[in-house]
Amino acid sequence: MAGMRSARMAAGLRDSRRWPRVWAALAAVVALAAAGCTGPARLPTRPAVVPPGKWSSLPSGTTCKGMIHHSTWEPRPGNFKPNHVMPNPAAVHAALAARPRAVGGADPRWDSWLLPRVDGQFTGTTDEIFQWAACKWGLPADMIRAVAYRESQWYQYETYPSGRCVPDYGCTDLFSSATADSKKYCNNSATYGYDYQKDFGSGICPKTFSIVSVMSWQDPSWGQKWPGYQNGTFPFNRESTAFAVDYYGAYLRGCYEGWSYLGTKTAGDIDGCIGSWYSGAWHDPAIVRDEAYSSVTPTRRSTTSAKPVIASSRTTTYDTRSFSRSIRSFSSIASVLPTRKKGESDTVSSSRR
Repeated sequence: MAGMRSARMAAGLRDSRRWPRVWAALAAVVALAAAGCTGPARLPTRPAVVPPGKWSSLPSGTTCKGMIHHSTWEPRPGNFKPNHVMPNPAAVHAALAARPRAVGGADPRWDSWLLPRVDGQFTGTTDEIFQWAACKWGLPADMIRAVAYRESQWYQYETYPSGRCVPDYGCTDLFSSATADSKKYCNNSATYGYDYQKDFGSGICPKTFSIVSVMSWQDPSWGQKWPGYQNGTFPFNRESTAFAVDYYGAYLRGCYEGWSYLGTKTAGDIDGCIGSWYSGAWHDPAIVRDEAYSSVTPTRRSTTSAKPVIASSRTTTYDTRSFSRSIRSFSSIASVLPTRKKGESDTVSSSRR
């Protein structure tokens, strides 16, 4: 059991928390600019997933750069910097190779083919990054868009002017209490440019980062005592949107191939794989796949008008008229305004470390 937990969390999974009616509510984000010609690519209602066993035929990241729909549409201008950060591939591969997943029960191909393919070597708009990763891993772009919307409202890593990260907008899953292990993890994280303990307390810091919530924390009680008590994804998942989404795509592909710690039963079951990323549970009952990608078609009316998103320190503004038009035909979505700490302004900084 400890080995299974280790493999699960090492793969970048989240602690369980809210996920109400995930598919019906989440896929609405695909319509953010559907009313205009500069929005995301219009994809088939249910794009095909490259089937299990075809992994060797997947296109490379370089090939996929030429296979996406390019657009200037960017509903999250604050993502600009992390959207244009490509980590050093050698550093990424060294960090992941130092923490082998197969020892926790995953198929050896997880270490020999899957993770060596993760490099985050792409720059572009937020939606272009989703498309690139979807192409690279043989997944539906709409699915990645939807999951990312629910995980972070499409924010890669938001901070207040003080530098404190905004929970649930690119950093989340803070430790509920400090332990010797959490202090070691937080102290190690602090060596990468920011000490979260000054904001949240000794031994308290985020376990999870990025637009798709890639967990970095590796509890030694799960079986492996990896360097820094993290799985090798940090700080790449914080600094680079492309790395985070690339890693997420890799996890789903490995699971979909039947290579995960859960065994071959995962092969061909994308719903189960999405559930296992979220909480580690196969077909997590907290996830309700209501209408899946079909809810992308504009057939339903919203009773809630869209609110403007957070303004950045660069006084970025959004065209709230087109934003409202885009969402009008979809299910209501929650406000994207995060809660703020007492004494801090409502302005969120777009600066990235």
